[in-house]
Amino acid sequence: MSRFGQAEAAFAGGVSMAPSRAARLALCGVSVLLVSSLAAALDVEVKRLDGRVFRGKLAELTPRIVVETPEGSASFEFADILWLRPLNAGGPVGELPAAGPLRFLLADGSSFTGRIQDAGERDFGVRFGPDRTARLEASMLRAIFSTDAAGDALGEVLRAVRERATASRSRFAAAPAKDVAVLRRKQGPLVLEGALRRIEVTRVRFVWNERDLPMKWSQLAGVVFGRPSPRRPSCRVFLRGDEVFAGRIVGGSPESLVLRSAILGELTLPWSRVERIESHSDRLVFLSDLAPSGYEFEPFFEKRWEFTVDASLTGRPLRLGGRVYAKGVALHSRATIVYDIAGAFQQFAASAGILDEMGTRGNVAMRVLGDGKLLWEGEDIRGGQSPREVVVSIAGVERLTLQVDFGEDLDLSDHACWADARLIR
Repeated sequence: MSRFGQAEAAFAGGVSMAPSRAARLALCGVSVLLVSSLAAALDVEVKRLDGRVFRGKLAELTPRIVVETPEGSASFEFADILWLRPLNAGGPVGELPAAGPLRFLLADGSSFTGRIQDAGERDFGVRFGPDRTARLEASMLRAIFSTDAAGDALGEVLRAVRERATASRSRFAAAPAKDVAVLRRKQGPLVLEGALRRIEVTRVRFVWNERDLPMKWSQLAGVVFGRPSPRRPSCRVFLRGDEVFAGRIVGGSPESLVLRSAILGELTLPWSRVERIESHSDRLVFLSDLAPSGYEFEPFFEKRWEFTVDASLTGRPLRLGGRVYAKGVALHSRATIVYDIAGAFQQFAASAGILDEMGTRGNVAMRVLGDGKLLWEGEDIRGGQSPREVVVSIAGVERLTLQVDFGEDLDLSDHACWADARLIR
C-alpha cells in the first residue's frame, strides 16, 4: 500500500427520486434532495467549528441543521459546521484496487486514481472509476504521481507539492514556481525543475535547462505543477479508500449523494463509501493554509526536523486517534511555530496528540500561547492516547505560538500533530 493508501474504485449508479417523497434540504449552501426515509435512518456525527460534537438522527438541514440527539434536538447554522459524518450508511469496506496506475491531485483538493487515455494540445483525457471520464488542463492540477511510488521518490513528490502550496499562500511569494519532475533511480530520486510541455498517455514532455526531455511514466515517481489556479469548493466528500471529490452537493437518495464538480462534472457517490463531508466556511481559516512568520527547532541530539502541513513528518496522511485528518500541522520536539494573525480571530481550536504511526511511542508537552501568554497546555501526551481537544479564546491576539516540548522519553518518536488546527472568526 502506498503512503496515500489504496484508492476507492467504484461509484454507485444514480437513483431516481419521486418529488412527492423528497424534501429539498440545504447542504454546503446548495439544494439537496433527501428522501424522508434517509433522514429517519441515517445516524450522523456533526462537529462544529468550536469542536463540539453532536451525534444523532439527521432530521433536517434547512433552514437550520437539526440532529435529534438523546438529549433532544440540536440545531445550528451550517456555517458553524466543520464536518458531517454518516455513522450507519454501510458496512466495512475492504481494501480496494487502484482504478489506474496514476493518482491525480487537483487544485480544488480532489484526489483520485485513474489513467490517461488521450492527449490534446492543451489538455488531456483521464478515465477514473468504472466509466467516468474528464478532460484536465495544467491549471486544474497540483500533481500526478504513480500509485506504486514509495520511499524517497514519493517523498520528493509530496515535498514539492507542499512547497508550492505554502508559497502560493504566502503574501511574499515571488513568481509562480517551476514545474517539477521526479525520476526514479536505483541510486535515489532525481528532482528536475523546469516546464511541463505536454502530458501524454505513455510519457510527458518536460523542458529542463532548455532541453526537451521526453520521460516515460514508468520512469517517473510523479510530476508537480507549479501554477495551479486556486479553487475553493463549497465542500469536499471524503470516501473510504482514500479518494476525495470537491464541489457542491446537488442531490441525493437513501443510497447516494450527487456532487457537482467544476472540473469533473456530476458524480454519484454512495453513502456506504462516504467517510465524511467537510464544508467551507468564511468564518474558518486553517493554520496549514497560512505561512508561519517564524519556526524554531532545537534538537535533543543532532537530527533536524522541519514542520509539515497536511501530512505527517514522514509524508503520510495525518492519522490521529484512528481518524485521518486532511488538515493540520505536524511538529517534532522541541519546536516552536509562530503565526501573525493580527487580532482578527476569536478562537483557536485543534485536536492535539502523537500521530498514530508512532504506535505507543512518543511523549511530549504541547502548548498554545497568545502574544507570549500561555493559553493552553497539555502535559504527558503519549502515543496511543486519544487526542486532546483544544479550544481557546484568542480575541485580540496578534501572534499565535504553538510549541511541542520534550517529554520524559527525550525526543524519541515525538511526532506531534495539531490536527484540524483552525482559527475561528
